[in-house]
Amino acid sequence: MGLTIAQKNIMPRNYEAKRNVARRFKTIYLDITFDSSYATGGEALDLRPYFNGSEPFFVGQSANLGNSGYRVEYDTTNHKLLAYTSGGTQVSNATDLSALVVRLIVEGIAK
Repeated sequence: MGLTIAQKNIMPRNYEAKRNVARRFKTIYLDITFDSSYATGGEALDLRPYFNGSEPFFVGQSANLGNSGYRVEYDTTNHKLLAYTSGGTQVSNATDLSALVVRLIVEGIAK
């Protein structure tokens, strides 16, 4: 089934005005929920549509909303979100990660 994505509007008041004075940069927050069968090699996640086709220049995990002990990384080359165990190894194929919800901070050029 893949990932479920919810864009959040959680920036502090005046954050955009202070940080992105020229409005050249865009920051979004995404809550990502995994499904019940993780695919080794990562789940497809193309962030370019949020930035009118260009690659974001920063993707960071700001929170693991379920405190499950997993962490994620975004693969910009293959446009995938990879999940890792607390020991640093990629999650095994077909692992149920449906309880895993992570919040990503994504920054890129606003067009």
